Amino acid sequence: MSTRTSARKVSSSKISTAISYLQLDSDEEMEDTTLVNSEEEQEEEDEEVDEEEDEGDEEEEEGDEEEDADEAGDGAEDEEEEEASSEDDNIVRQKWKGGTRQDDELEDEEDDTDEDGLPATVTVPQKRKRGRGKKRDHSLPPASARKIQYTICIFSLDQMRKSKASRGWPQNRIIDLDSDEPWDRIKAQTLAKISDVLNPTQLQFDDYNVLFTVPRHLPDPLTLNEDNYPRLVTNALEIQKIPVAKIIVEPKIAANIAGNEQNDNGEHAKGKKTKIRKERDILPVNTALNAQIGAIRARWMCPTPGGPCGSVHCYVSPTDPEHFPLGNAHVESWAAAMLKGSQFAQIDKPPRNDLFDKVSPAHLAERSPLLQRRLELRDQAAANKVPAAPQVHFNFPPELANFLRPAAPIPPVAPPAPMMPVPTTTMLIPHPFVPGPHLTIMEFCNKYQLDNDICVRFTDEKFKNTSAFKYVELAELKEMSFRKGEIAELKVAVEMWAQMPEQ
Repeated sequence: MSTRTSARKVSSSKISTAISYLQLDSDEEMEDTTLVNSEEEQEEEDEEVDEEEDEGDEEEEEGDEEEDADEAGDGAEDEEEEEASSEDDNIVRQKWKGGTRQDDELEDEEDDTDEDGLPATVTVPQKRKRGRGKKRDHSLPPASARKIQYTICIFSLDQMRKSKASRGWPQNRIIDLDSDEPWDRIKAQTLAKISDVLNPTQLQFDDYNVLFTVPRHLPDPLTLNEDNYPRLVTNALEIQKIPVAKIIVEPKIAANIAGNEQNDNGEHAKGKKTKIRKERDILPVNTALNAQIGAIRARWMCPTPGGPCGSVHCYVSPTDPEHFPLGNAHVESWAAAMLKGSQFAQIDKPPRNDLFDKVSPAHLAERSPLLQRRLELRDQAAANKVPAAPQVHFNFPPELANFLRPAAPIPPVAPPAPMMPVPTTTMLIPHPFVPGPHLTIMEFCNKYQLDNDICVRFTDEKFKNTSAFKYVELAELKEMSFRKGEIAELKVAVEMWAQMPEQ
């Protein structure tokens, strides 16, 4: 029993000795691994120092992204350390298994073994912890300035007075500037393009509404000023291929009224040339109409250019030497009537429509049978009128009853009353008519279907109602710029409105 017990003690001491040797081997391998890791860390630190020396004094940008990157790097380092430690543990387990097998073989060997030859204590080196590395600078160097293409769209003052749909296209100018240009530079370039296009007498930036847009990044216009200029550059640089931006210049109408009046006598800005349509693009109907329009204008050129009519083309009636100006509407209506047939209009005979009512008052009567009948009745009434006989008054004094008395001296007979002057047709209300019902000028014109020009002329002369017609003479109507046709229409309307005196 003692021998077996001593053998067990010897085997246990051998096992502890083998384990200590295995620990020494594993520690040596760990030291080698640690040395290798320390050399790699030293190389990485040297590389980082070289990179820091190359980058110079660039500012370190600390933010959430760097912290996340550092945490990810630390996690990767911790994973590497855990893998290295797991590999060391596997090596120790394998060697421990081999040592256990050797101990089992040593139990069958001799029991007498000297325990003094075993090493007393084994010093296990501690694992070296890796320190936290320095933060790497992930910030990029500042990008160099890029060219931005600005398209300046300039509207004229005349375009701004029109509706937005009918303004037409603006005049465009293109400039290229660097993205780091100051605000004063782009302001000066914009004013230079405005001066080139509009040529104003006074050039001030505040006289214009200057807006800007950036395609696909800033579609809604913003006011271009010193505060919004950085926004313009930032949005334009988001376009990777070619940074572009659009600047819109709109003159303020109130600020340019004085300058526009001064430029009326000078040279105007050249506009875009209108494209002449080709003959094949014009419809056949329009071709015939254009031919008739050209013939009418060639026939009715004003014989006295710059005369009282103030028109290049005018119609002169054979019976009335007064010029009738022909506008575009008159010429087109005349040409369309000629295309219908000669019974509607001819080159020397204008059509009978409302545009040519003022050419001859007879046309109006021809168009309206009722009005023609009224004119005939008026002429008959004027022919059958007989001037009224003069009235003679006799006065019998009261002394005539006292005929028995001595006769008093007979007073001289009063001369007969002077005869009333024969009424003439110089007044607007003909004799023996009297004013009709009380109407305003507007009601009178609407009731008897008079032109608006007649109503406007009476209103301009401060006529308020029809009560004043009894004092109006026909000669005064001509002084009020009434045309002959208008006078005829007015006389017909007055006769219809006037009343015969009660008997």
